[in-house]
Amino acid sequence: MNHSRISKLLTAGSALAALLWAAQPVSAQSMPSGGSKMWPWNVMGYQGYREPAHAATPKDPSAAPVAAKKYQVAVMTVPQQTPDEFYANRALLMAHLPENGQVWFQGKETATKGTMREFMSPPLAADKDYTYSVRVDWVEDGQKVTQTHEFNVKAGAIHCVYLVDANSTEAEVFIEENLKKLSPEDRKLAEAQRFCPIQENNRLGVMGVPGKVMIKGEAVFLCCQPCARKALNNPEETLAKVKALRAKNGEKQ
Repeated sequence: MNHSRISKLLTAGSALAALLWAAQPVSAQSMPSGGSKMWPWNVMGYQGYREPAHAATPKDPSAAPVAAKKYQVAVMTVPQQTPDEFYANRALLMAHLPENGQVWFQGKETATKGTMREFMSPPLAADKDYTYSVRVDWVEDGQKVTQTHEFNVKAGAIHCVYLVDANSTEAEVFIEENLKKLSPEDRKLAEAQRFCPIQENNRLGVMGVPGKVMIKGEAVFLCCQPCARKALNNPEETLAKVKALRAKNGEKQ
């Protein structure tokens, strides 16, 4: 990878500028120790996007995307830092997606295609957390679908974005393991709520251990900590959604 060329593409400055990512070719330099074995889609038993060719093409390319049902976006931080000094103050995002899937960063669409894509942030402050938004569009049964995630980004971190089968054992096991990390009392409340009130299509646990905020004495669980700001800024609306989620889940049980 040509480091000097990349440096000219990246602009430091405001928090917004620090969240505009540049697309890069997948390269050996960006691999953490352990190489491709570190990526979650290379773990045995992974069940990702498996649409047949006729179902992976939208029947109506001009139609607006709807909420995804068959697959969901998973975001995982690899438990290693970026591999050399050039990457030390940048974050790296590895995306494993359908060939023609579309990706947006902070609402800005990227032009890259392919099943493997690499994106790199501009230089980031080492002692600062950045809130990062990624939207992914793909096709299910000939229908364009979409899902957006927000998560925290830090300098030196490697993040993986990929699709998992929403109904697969793998997805359920991942969610179950994250819910187990909550206290027994919090886990009971999170299981009753089931979904995030901010990113409403996201199961609690799908993005890691659920975040928690207290609103008017009520415990509210979130798919990720960046959702906390929106939840706290709209307390009445958030509590109403949580109440509805718990009522709906109770009916199913």
